[in-house]
Formats: sequence, C-alpha cells, structure tokens
Amino acid sequence: MKKLYLLLPAFFFYTLTLYSQVGINPDGSQPNQAAMLDVSSTTKGFLPPRMTSTQRNAIPTPANGLMVYCTDCGINGSGVLSLYINNAWVNFSPCLASNAPSAGTHVAFTNKIEWKWNQTGGALGYRWNTTGNYATSIDMGINTSYTETGLACNHPEVAYVWSYNPCGHSDSTFLTTTTLNAPATPLEGTHTTTDNSITWNWSPVEGATGYKWNTTDDYGTASDMATATSYTQTGLTCGDSYTSYVWAYNTCDSSASRQMTRTISTGIAAPSQGLHVASPTQIIWKWNPVAGATGYKWSTTNNIATSQEMGAATSLTEGGLVCTTYYKRYVWAYNTCGSSPVCVLDQQTTIEPAPPLESTHLAERTQITWRWHTTVGAIGYMWNTVDNYATAHNCGTDTTFTETALSCSTNYTRYVWAYSSCGGISTSRTIRQRTALCAFSGCGTNSLTDTRDGKVYPTVLIGTQCWLKKNMNVGTRINGVTNQTDNDTIEKYCYNNNETSCDVYGGLYQWAEAMQYYQGASNTTLWNPTPLGNIQGVCPEGWHVPTDVEWATLTTFLSGTSVAGGKMKEAGTTHWASPNTGATNSSGFTALPSGYRYPDGSYLVLYYLNYIWSASEGSAIGSYIRYMEYNTTRANRDTNAKTFGLNVRCIND
Repeated sequence: MKKLYLLLPAFFFYTLTLYSQVGINPDGSQPNQAAMLDVSSTTKGFLPPRMTSTQRNAIPTPANGLMVYCTDCGINGSGVLSLYINNAWVNFSPCLASNAPSAGTHVAFTNKIEWKWNQTGGALGYRWNTTGNYATSIDMGINTSYTETGLACNHPEVAYVWSYNPCGHSDSTFLTTTTLNAPATPLEGTHTTTDNSITWNWSPVEGATGYKWNTTDDYGTASDMATATSYTQTGLTCGDSYTSYVWAYNTCDSSASRQMTRTISTGIAAPSQGLHVASPTQIIWKWNPVAGATGYKWSTTNNIATSQEMGAATSLTEGGLVCTTYYKRYVWAYNTCGSSPVCVLDQQTTIEPAPPLESTHLAERTQITWRWHTTVGAIGYMWNTVDNYATAHNCGTDTTFTETALSCSTNYTRYVWAYSSCGGISTSRTIRQRTALCAFSGCGTNSLTDTRDGKVYPTVLIGTQCWLKKNMNVGTRINGVTNQTDNDTIEKYCYNNNETSCDVYGGLYQWAEAMQYYQGASNTTLWNPTPLGNIQGVCPEGWHVPTDVEWATLTTFLSGTSVAGGKMKEAGTTHWASPNTGATNSSGFTALPSGYRYPDGSYLVLYYLNYIWSASEGSAIGSYIRYMEYNTTRANRDTNAKTFGLNVRCIND
C-alpha cells in the first residue's frame, strides 16, 4: 500500500508534464484542447476557495485574476464572488429587477377609486400612473394603494402600476374598474326628540351631491335636503312611533332608501339632587336640570297635585326652619307628555350661621362706625376689639357698632360674630378700617402734597373754611369726545386735550367722575337717598367736594354773591380776559378762567369764565355749580348738566 501511495503523485505529475492540460471528468474523457483545466459534471459544481474579507485581504501579493468566494463581502454581509483585477478586489453580485405586482381588489365610489395592488418580491417601491408611461408616473414608495379622485360616476377607468428596485423596474401591470353609478345608502344617525318633534339624522355619503327625505318610501315625492344631513319633523304626538326615509343622490342616480324609526317617549327622567345650601333657619334646595323637561314642581309633601309650580327654575329658598333639623322635600320634572317620577331632596339645617360679611365702615378722625351684613339664621351679633367671643360686646340684631376715642390716621382691626337660636356661633369675621386723616394744620401757610401723584396744592383760610388755592389736577387724561366711566381709574379732560392746560387751570370732570361714583353717583339719576357726610370724590384724603351749602357759606363770608366773585378771581389779565372786572383776589381763592368741556367733546370760553362743581344735586341730570365771569364781580349760583366737564375745588374736612 505504501508503494501505491508513492506512485500516484508521480503518475499525476507525469500526466501533467505529458499533456500540459488537466481534465477532471467523471467519465475519463480528455480535456478540451483550448483549456488548461477542463472540469465537467452534471451533478456537482466548481467550488473556489472560501474565506472572509479579512482572510482575503491577507493573501500576500495576489495575482490579477485570482478568484475567491468572500463570505461577507456582499450586501448586508452576504457572500459574493471576489476577483482580483487591476491590483484591487472586485465583488460580483447578481442584480435583477423585481417582478411586476399583481392587481388587488379595488374599491370604487361614484367619484373616486382606491386602486390596490399586491406586494411583490424584491421590490423596494411602486409607481402609479393613468397611462403606461413609467417616466411620468407617481412614486408611491412602499404603499400598495392610491386613491384617484375627481372621476365621473358610472365610468370605466384604467391605471398602471410598476415595481422597482436598484436594478430597474418591472413591466407595468394594467388595472381597471368602473366607478359606481349611484352613491351608497346613507347610514342612520342618532335622532333627537322633544315632546312634539324628531330631528332625523343620517351620515354623509361619499360621492353624494345631496339627499332627499320623506315620510313614505317614495323618492319621487321626497323633500330635497340639498347637502343637509338632518331634518326636524314637528307637530308630532307624545308616545307615537314615526318612520321616515332618506336617499343619497348624485348626477348619475340615487341610492336605495334608508328606513329610519323613532318613538317619542311619554316618560321623562326624574331630577337628581343638587348641592343644597343650608343655614340655621334656611335651606336653598337645588336639583339638576333634566333633558326634555319644560318645568319643575316642588312640594313639602310627596303629592304633585298640591305642589308648587317652579317653571324652569332649579332651586327654591325655604326659610323659617329650625336649626339642626333634618328636612325632606320633593320635586318633579314635567313636559307636555307628563311628569317624571318624584325626586326626594333631603338636607339638615346647620347649628352655626355663616360669619357676617364686612360692609362699608364710616370713618371719622376719632371714631369708626363698624358695619357688617346680616347673616341667614343669625338672631344676633357680637363685636370685639380682639378675637375673643367670650369677652365680645353683644350687639343684638344691630349690624353696626360705633367705636369712639380713636386716633386719627390710624389703622384698626376688629372682629364680629353671628349667633343662632340653637346656640351656634359662627367663626369670627376680621374687619379693618383706618380713621380719617388728622386735621390739616397751618391752613394758608402750609401746602398739601397729594400722595397719589405728588402734586402740591397751596391752601387758603377763608373765614372758618380751609380751601385749596388751585383746582384739582388728578387722573389720566382722556380726549373730550369720550365720556368718563366708572373704571377704578380717575379720568380727566384738559382744555383742547392739552395736558399743559390742566397744569395751569386744573382738570375738567363730569359730575359723576368728580364724585367718583360714590354710592351710585350718576350723570342721569338722583342719589337715593342723598349720602350724608363729606364726599371725597377726586379730592385728596381728608378733603372733599364742597356742597352747595359750603359754597354759600364762602360767598356769604365774602359779602354775598354779587361781589364775592371779584374777591375770588385772580387779579389782572395774565389768565383772565380783559377787563376782568373787579378782580382783587382779596380772599386768596385765586379763581382762574378755565372754561369747560361741552358734552359733544368740544371746549369753550377759556379766559372768559369758570365753572366749579358742588356735591349737591339740583336734579337727576344736573348739579349746583358756582361760576365767575371776566366782566362781572358776581359768584353766580346755577345748575348745570352733569355731562359737562367742569373744575373741582376741594375743601378740608
């Protein structure tokens, strides 16, 4: 055997040397004369060396034409034949276009088609067209459907689709179908009813241009609804069932009818309890509204025949109750079909009343009249300087308490309670107020600085009255064509809408604005009742708009209205027009001719006269004023429409 092994290589070498050709053929046939190596087989193939890219690249000095099978050189790490050509490895991969997709099941409508096709192996995407032109087709990506719109109904349509991959595209696949002749039948919607009507509803239909509705299954006599998808049928009877029909149509044809049915119920749901509001002697009963109800009835007993008609109200306030007592009441909903089952309401009154709400206190320099609102269920109130009910003052049913011997310009905090007949005591309500400013001292010597804007006003003592020597100039300027309003901002007019006019002559104010709308002050109505005490209005704190009586006191001190004007007007013609008759300003009042703002927004008579408000009304639309003129010595008294814009001169409290 060893000798045989030695002879075989020798024989093979001898054969190669002898023939210079090699044939590997199972049948022993000779190699082809043109081939150095001739391998033939019908059951086996040629297998080149197999290696990874790393191993391939490690071959030392590969010869051009060297071939291996690289196991990871292809796409996504696949195997591929690799040939060394021109001193570089080149990979050979087969590239085949994908197959044409097959047609799917298209979905046709009256005016559009949803074209569909099936996925095909090897495709990376698809293109679609209405013609067989691949170049002008629409790229669909990986989508396998396309919706073509704007088509005519009952019309045959064609389309084409291709698949593609990096190697190319397939042949086109021919698609064909026909749009529908008539739209689909509408689907029944959710109908709504009242006690005598039904609103029929149906769903919109693709491709429909309108709808028809009828009470019978007769398209010919149906009412054309155009594009509406609902219809309200009225004049119906509670408890009856009704049937109607609806069709969709387009320019080609109409759909089959859709039958719809609805019964108008005779019943109505009972109300449900709301959130009642209880106090020691009162309950505000509440219930929730019921769909379809036209009204409600309420009773202290479970008897609708003797119940109280509530109309559409869903609450009732019942007073005169006993604290800490459980109460039960009854309520029904109704409409023209009848009444609902009863809803039982139940609630217990409380033992403790709510704490009183703070009202508007009346403050003077050395006393405060504390005020609060009444509380439901309270039979009395307690007041104290400290938060201690045990030492509080019993005010009985009074809702005020006057505290004296206080300091001016000082903030005070006090406490008030409500108590009920059951012995219940509310929590305390904290109330706060500052006393009025301390009396202005040095009138005529000292000036007043308005803390609101820093403006300085000289003062003058005339008789026993302390006056500002200048008209008020406070607030935000607005144009004359705009009425001043109650908006938590003091508004003023300046003559000719010029701010410098206000700096010289003061601001102009409609009467209600001058009063700062105190207790409902209005340009069109009377105060009811007339407020008592000083009205600050636009004046600084501690000062107020003078009343008609206070103006009379001034002019009387200055020897009467016929000559008081001369004593009050600024002397000379720096501001007043000539001749400024009798102007001496001996009083120091220094009245200037500021003119006025007319209700239409215009400004008049600057240099010739002035008008100054009082806090006293002459009528619903007018108030008393004082005015002086350039050619008289009078300080005239008159009434003027509240909508004019006039000056305000303040007097100390």
